Amino acid sequence: MFEEAINSAVKLKASDALMFIELKCGAGNANIMQKVDAARTKLQQYDDNPFNVVRNIFKHNE
Repeated sequence: MFEEAINSAVKLKASDALMFIELKCGAGNANIMQKVDAARTKLQQYDDNPFNVVRNIFKHNE
């Protein structure tokens, strides 16, 4: 369930959603905290241009 929420937050480029997941679910759970941190890093790699998001996705699949 947490992984789906984190993946949705990344797809929506919603750092606020990641913060909510971190605050509500991550306290005391190192696994969730690591996944939130990884998702936050992934979000920072994207810029505001949606075409760059698609390009980055295809670049990772090469």
